[in-house]
Amino acid sequence: MMNIHNQNIAIDILVRTLIFCLKRNMERGTENCPNNCGDCYKQKFTKYKAMKTKLIKILSVVVVLVLTLTSATSAATAAEVRLYRHRDFQGEFQRLNAGGASVGPITPRLKNRVSSLRVPQGFEVTLTDDEGNRSRTFKRSAAYVGDSMNDRADSYGITQICQPNSPIC
Repeated sequence: MMNIHNQNIAIDILVRTLIFCLKRNMERGTENCPNNCGDCYKQKFTKYKAMKTKLIKILSVVVVLVLTLTSATSAATAAEVRLYRHRDFQGEFQRLNAGGASVGPITPRLKNRVSSLRVPQGFEVTLTDDEGNRSRTFKRSAAYVGDSMNDRADSYGITQICQPNSPIC
């Protein structure tokens, strides 16, 4: 994935290339002017300015869309759930990508050993004890998962409940 700096460079190169092409097109139109009166140049220049204005408007919309999508995507991919072996977020941990919804088994080294978890804003995590047919859902980080789930979870489910950093989240 491109970072913001590389995207800005790519957009700058695109804009410069398009403007160069517009100027080149304008200059070529004046070479074949039959009367050498400059009217062809004025007409081309007027068209060039109009095209440049439209191009800048279009590119500004594209830039805003790209940056919006990039920030949303990076926020979603940056979010991760962490399952910890000990309470108070201590000991071994398992990272889980919180980008959307996912379900899966807890790794063998932490199976039936989870005691705390970190949950990013906008997500909820359900820990399940398949043997005891129990589950518990967490909408925020927990320094201790509670006696009913401590050292019992063997699978998880992650659900995105709202957009991170949303005012209603």
